Order: sequence, then C-alpha cells, then structure tokens
Amino acid sequence: MPSFIPQGNNERIAWSLNFEDKFPALAASVGFSAAEAGALVKDAIAMRFVIENGISAQAHSKASNSYKYDMLEGVSSGAAEPVLPLLNATEPPDALVESGIIDRLSKAMTRVKSAAGYSDSVGDALLINREKEDSDVSPHEKPTGKATAMPDMVRIDWTKGKFDGVIVEGQRGDESLWQRLDRDTRSPFDDERPNANPGKPEERRYRLRYFIGDEPVGTYSDVIIVVTMA
Repeated sequence: MPSFIPQGNNERIAWSLNFEDKFPALAASVGFSAAEAGALVKDAIAMRFVIENGISAQAHSKASNSYKYDMLEGVSSGAAEPVLPLLNATEPPDALVESGIIDRLSKAMTRVKSAAGYSDSVGDALLINREKEDSDVSPHEKPTGKATAMPDMVRIDWTKGKFDGVIVEGQRGDESLWQRLDRDTRSPFDDERPNANPGKPEERRYRLRYFIGDEPVGTYSDVIIVVTMA
C-alpha cells in the first residue's frame, strides 16, 4: 500500500495543517462520514503534536547540555554568560489518539483515491496526488562529520542537508560492535559518556547515517576516529 504521508518532520507538519483545514469540507464527497472525518482530523492534529513535541524536547536537551558545559567549564574571554534554557513545551491536543497514526491516515488516503467522488482537484487539495517516491533520495547519500575531543565529552559536527537528522553509532576501545547512541536533528552532537577507565584517554569511533521521518536513508558515513581527553 502506498503511503501518501510525507516522511520529513517539517513536511508532515505542513501536510497535517493542510489536512486539518481541507478534509472536513471534502470528506462527504469521497465517502467519509462526519464521525470518520473527525477521527482522522484528530489523528492529523496528534501527528503534528508528537512531532513538534519531540523537536522541542530534543532542542531543549541540546541547549541544556551546552548550558551545563559552559557553566562547568566556563566561556571564552569576552563571551556572554550562558543563559539557562527554558523548555518550550508544546500544548497537547484536547484528546490524544491511539498509536499507528501514519498507517490510519495512509489507509484513509488510499480509500480517498479509490472513491467514486475522487478527482485530481481533490488530490491536489489534500496533497496526495504525488506520493513520495524512494527515488527522491539517492541510496548513496552519505553524511560527513568531524569529531573534536573536549573536556568531559566528544563533539561531532555534521552536515544536515535536506534530511531530518542523523543516527549516531559508536565504538570505543576494543569494541567491535556498533552501539546506537542517539538520533540527532541538529548539529553538533555531544557524546557525554565518561571514559571507560577514568583518567585514561580512549579511542572512540563513530559513524553517521541520515534519516527522514522514522526511516534511515542512504549509507553510513566514513568512520570518524578521535581520542578522548583524560
């Protein structure tokens, strides 16, 4: 079954806002009851909320880590003193829905496209005439990054491009298996794990892979190697 829901976070937010605005007036013409339309609009609102809430929480986490580092280690001469970041909480919708939002909306849009009342103008209004194709993203897309050892952490700067972010995996010391560390939507990524042996530097290896929405895309970056501070 094709998915008519975009993969990128920003694209999904835009799609949801459009759906909330347009679908109630079109629902009856493509065979949906008022109750069905209302439930799908709630799904769209919930999709937008969980994406915006996740983005806000991740941004606050990164800002808090930078604030902690600056407060503990100090800032360069002449730089402004760090300011405590406040969480910009996203207002939740009146009623949350069950999990599986993308699947329900995709099935509903498949039903729309097969309805007797469907037309190209309906598809244009609901942004479903051109579902996202895998060919939009090359299978050879590969992130680039640079790791810098700092007191108490390793900072990885990476290039975002047209993607939602990168998956960060790591190894250290004599480890041979890759460990997933996090998904990062905004460069840089800070690895704040302490050294396995306190007071001794260690080699760390990282690799990155782009993602769009919830799906990894492209290939892994070249392995990035850095030696931590003691």
